[in-house]
Amino acid sequence: ISNDVESGASGWTHSGTNDMWNITDSNSHSPNHSWHCGDAAGYVNNMDCGLISPELTLAPDASIEFWTTFDVAIYGCDGVYLIIHDLTASTADTLDFIGSGGALGPAGKGIGTGWVPFSYDLSMFEAGTDAQIEFRFKTDNDGDTGTGFYIDDITIEGAYTGYTGISGGSLQLVVPMGVPFPNPSTEAVSVHLFSEIQRDWTLGLYDISGRLVSETTGASPINSTVNLNVSDIPPGIYFLRFSAETETSRKMVVLR
Repeated sequence: ISNDVESGASGWTHSGTNDMWNITDSNSHSPNHSWHCGDAAGYVNNMDCGLISPELTLAPDASIEFWTTFDVAIYGCDGVYLIIHDLTASTADTLDFIGSGGALGPAGKGIGTGWVPFSYDLSMFEAGTDAQIEFRFKTDNDGDTGTGFYIDDITIEGAYTGYTGISGGSLQLVVPMGVPFPNPSTEAVSVHLFSEIQRDWTLGLYDISGRLVSETTGASPINSTVNLNVSDIPPGIYFLRFSAETETSRKMVVLR
């Protein structure tokens, strides 16, 4: 899975306190656009905002690499926390902090060095783990700021977002139900369904108590995306259950 930020957000979302994440053409690694947490004047105090990947399912020996250039205060605690959210276990692990106090990291990476690559091993997570990657930018309130963080060319090796079918003559991993997108959702959610068995299928939406909230039905074979309207249900944690030849469940969150 890769995002060079040339085709828009590609499923990445951002939110939080003083959120300044945006796609810019003012600086990039390749070729014209990148994510920037800041604006033409730089970033501000008291920020706590995240740039979050689509929901992923990890394969064995997964890893992430990205390119970044940044300018933050040398003293204080302004910087990006690289976080992986394990959606299967409902936990979060901070893989690294890049910024103040550690501005010049391994191999001189950091302020004034231009675009540099960072890579991280994700093989400690079991294959099949549902996860999201987050770049969370936090700043203090000392008034010392800079131009902020630019992130580009994000590549996650060993991860998938749903059915991939046949590619180049080789069989790729087939997933009966992909991950819901966007997640969290406020208005509508989309999910890819795949089944080759000639039989009816159901897609049920359940609340955390197990109560059926809504149900969509159809006939297999199916290899397409189904859209659900969630604008009229209360915010909270829900589960999508796809039943065809097997049953597959995915967790999703509805916000208001």
